[in-house]
Amino acid sequence: MKSEIVITVQRFHVKTPPKLTREPEEQRVPLGDTLKVKIPITGKGPFKFQVNKDGQSLANDDRVRIQEFDDFIVVTIPDTEREDAGKYAINVANDSGSCNVPLKVKIIAPPLPPTGPLEISNVTKDRATLLWKPPKDDGGNKVTRYVVERRDTSKGADAWIAITQACKETTFTVPSLLDGHEYDFRVMVFNENGTSEPLRSSAPTAAKLPFKPPGSPGQPDITGMTNNIVTLNWEKPTSDGGGPITGYLIKKHEENTDKWIPVNMPPCQSTHFTVPSLVEDHIYEFRVTAENEAGKGTPSDATTPTKVKDPNTSTTAAAEFLKILKDAEGNEGGAITLEYEVIGTPRLDVEWFKGTNEISQGAKYTITRDSDKCILVINNATPDDVDEYSFKARNKGGSRMCRCNVNVRLPPRYQDVLNYDKGEAIVIKIPYIGSPLLNVTLSKDGNDMTKDKKNLINASDRAITLTIQNGNKNTTGRQPERATRKHENIYDYYDIVKEIGR
Repeated sequence: MKSEIVITVQRFHVKTPPKLTREPEEQRVPLGDTLKVKIPITGKGPFKFQVNKDGQSLANDDRVRIQEFDDFIVVTIPDTEREDAGKYAINVANDSGSCNVPLKVKIIAPPLPPTGPLEISNVTKDRATLLWKPPKDDGGNKVTRYVVERRDTSKGADAWIAITQACKETTFTVPSLLDGHEYDFRVMVFNENGTSEPLRSSAPTAAKLPFKPPGSPGQPDITGMTNNIVTLNWEKPTSDGGGPITGYLIKKHEENTDKWIPVNMPPCQSTHFTVPSLVEDHIYEFRVTAENEAGKGTPSDATTPTKVKDPNTSTTAAAEFLKILKDAEGNEGGAITLEYEVIGTPRLDVEWFKGTNEISQGAKYTITRDSDKCILVINNATPDDVDEYSFKARNKGGSRMCRCNVNVRLPPRYQDVLNYDKGEAIVIKIPYIGSPLLNVTLSKDGNDMTKDKKNLINASDRAITLTIQNGNKNTTGRQPERATRKHENIYDYYDIVKEIGR
């Protein structure tokens, strides 16, 4: 029996596994263009491909198309969209192994708007703070700055004004708003690719404080008084309006007047205040107003009408004038005397004042007192002495004041020598000062110039203007001006025209 041997021969083909020979560079593709990238791959095909994007499988997505060639593959994404940007991982495999191909894709486009909502906070009557988030897509380039704009809703739909074009952060405080006006806001992203569409506020925002002025303080109480001051105390308002009280304003109202007069500036911080400079025996009311950053509240109820009087003073001891000051007038360089008589028990302390400044004994002022008679002499009177003068007498019974006005009479004065050419019309304006008002005339060499028809004369209370037609050498001369006052005549000769025609 013969044996038969059967030999079976099988051939095995071992495929070379795929291998990435060089990683592809980052792909930057303008929005809407087609991405097409050639990636070198060694190994024996055919290959199987699995695409992941940002860690997620794209098994059912035909956006990414891969073509296989002998030693490379071509990855294509047609008509790119913003969503195509990201990090891709392409797994290339055959029966012998696999490799991963990393591919980073950026879509170049203007950035998307900032991520909303556009939050608005810290609103006051002149500013507001905006807050937003970076765009979800920067368009393939780093955000370089934000542009912030505002629109006053009362100005129209297109009245947008750029507030800043160089904001580096995702927050900005908009300044210079108008109290009570409503505003819309918008923010845009800017980078090398261009400017995004704006992120807008959802509704207009009114520029105003988030609180109201405070309520009325309590009715003030008068807790202290002298002959010219009153001390007030009051309770805080029951409501501060939602904002801290920044101060209190006090006003006074004098009987038989129709005005409330402020007495303190700036506002006082406490709930008590001493009102100065009141007039003894006058009747006043007082009221208080609280304020905060939102403004002034409503005033408190006024105090009951109160006569200002020192409660410790006896009325029978108050000063009494027997002779009051009278307005006085004197000549410049002379002496002016003021005199009055006053009585009081106990003996009165007396003071003289020029305006608001107290007068003391010296070369300028001579002050004497003979029993009830008080005398002030103003020596070497000058225009600086013109003012209101007052006298104050006081003792424990109170104080009294008496006032008068002082005026200084001034003689006329002239200035300057004037020169003119022959044939030239001579116009001479002679300024002078004097009190009381002067009556003036002009003469030349003893002759009244007003009778010469070629001379035109115009006199006012401050100057006299002389116009001489066709001046010549005969016009030269001393032309005295005569100033006449109600109590005397003054002659002052002065060279008005000199060397005419030479």
